[in-house]
Amino acid sequence: MIVTNLVNFRKKTEFRKLFFVLVLLLVVAWIPGVSAAQINVQGDYSTIQAAIDDAEPGDTIVVAAGTYHEAVVIDKQLTLTGGDDWPVIDGTGLGGSTDIVTITADGVRFEGFDVRNAGGSGVVVESQNAEIVGNRLSNNAVAGINLNGASDAPVSGTTISANEVTNNPWYGIRLRYADNNVISGNTASSNGEVWGDGYGISLLYANANVISENIVMDNNYFGVQIADSQDNEISKNTIRQCGLGFDGAGIYLDSADNTTVTRNTLNGNDYGVYLYGAGQSTPNKFYLNSFLNSESDHVDKISSTTFWESPSEITYIYDGSQYTNYTGNYWDTYTDSDANGDGIWDYYFSPSSFNYDWYPLVEGQASYITGGSDTTPPGPVTGLRETATTPDSVTWEWTDPIDADFSVVKVYLYGVFQADVNAGTETYQATGLAPSTEYEIGTRTVDSTGNENPSWVNDTATTEPEDTTPPASVSGLINTTYVPTSITWTLSLIHV
Repeated sequence: MIVTNLVNFRKKTEFRKLFFVLVLLLVVAWIPGVSAAQINVQGDYSTIQAAIDDAEPGDTIVVAAGTYHEAVVIDKQLTLTGGDDWPVIDGTGLGGSTDIVTITADGVRFEGFDVRNAGGSGVVVESQNAEIVGNRLSNNAVAGINLNGASDAPVSGTTISANEVTNNPWYGIRLRYADNNVISGNTASSNGEVWGDGYGISLLYANANVISENIVMDNNYFGVQIADSQDNEISKNTIRQCGLGFDGAGIYLDSADNTTVTRNTLNGNDYGVYLYGAGQSTPNKFYLNSFLNSESDHVDKISSTTFWESPSEITYIYDGSQYTNYTGNYWDTYTDSDANGDGIWDYYFSPSSFNYDWYPLVEGQASYITGGSDTTPPGPVTGLRETATTPDSVTWEWTDPIDADFSVVKVYLYGVFQADVNAGTETYQATGLAPSTEYEIGTRTVDSTGNENPSWVNDTATTEPEDTTPPASVSGLINTTYVPTSITWTLSLIHV
């Protein structure tokens, strides 16, 4: 009887434990996830850095109006906002080449601040996927905004938009070792007036970035500079009155390859464009730009290769009628005849020696409406596959998208641009490769309006091993004739 009661007691105890565990699990499952917190500076904390130090990733820090004399390091995924109050972060008194805001964590959003008087840069980004939006940056000794990566770890995925970057002694916006970033809708003006060597927007060792819809003006030396970089786009910007008195230019390409420059208005610069050793590997492309009122000349170049027309025919509306043609640029110093009224002068224009715009525009680029409201990129290629390999080459094939305005496939190997493959070709052969080596091809499609599909379609293939097998030996070697001055042998060749 005692044994039976003991067994029953143990069963009841185990059941109670199980029941308690189940209830606990249900309670835990019911508790909603902890949401991101809002932290207030001048409410919860007196300094911005103290708020950052105590914040958790995903939190938002709202900074009240006022002036904050501190250097800030954002090492967590946070949103920092000044709202509509424009709090000032002032580097006065911090000493030396101190940067005011340094972002080292991925996915940070920094918006609504007035950042000024840095001994170094106003905002430095050393991480990925940051958003620098709607700030004012002035009198920062090195740069207003500085994306500063490394050769083996470039900064990427960052958006710099709607900022006012003005009166910085050297650079307005600077990218160094920074790939695949977007600079859009900013005003970069009056940079370099203190030191006489100013850049509105500057890219160095920076690839596949987009500089679009910015106002770049009154910068001391160059409006937009791209050096030792490739595959960048400069589009829909207004660039004016840069480089005056300093032999500068609106756009300066120095050892830059495969730059696409389109839909920009360059007005009143010393030189519209200055090209130095540019386009040596892959020519740069300028089309549908307006060159106006250049002080010295529209173009100056040294050892550069440039196409001054669109890479393919473009459908556009001019003076109420639709045309399809290659399009060049508008040069306010050139006039000719336009017999068919298509908005293209009948004869070419040479903007510099041995350079020719074969399709110069009759009016400024804004008079040529392309694509209507079309902002839709073409579909991707399909069926991308390797079809042939040798020790030093790989051939790929694919099927083009069916979009009526599809124009080219941009081909990359391991992210490095190789070629524009025109619609209908549907194949690419990479040559000069190493044996027994894997290669990744990447493709992106572009339509005639310039809409580019951001999606990558990739494939990998491995080259054949190098042939290290020697041929077989000859056989049947015998002498057949000999005379005092010569001997003749015959042999059989073995084919393998």
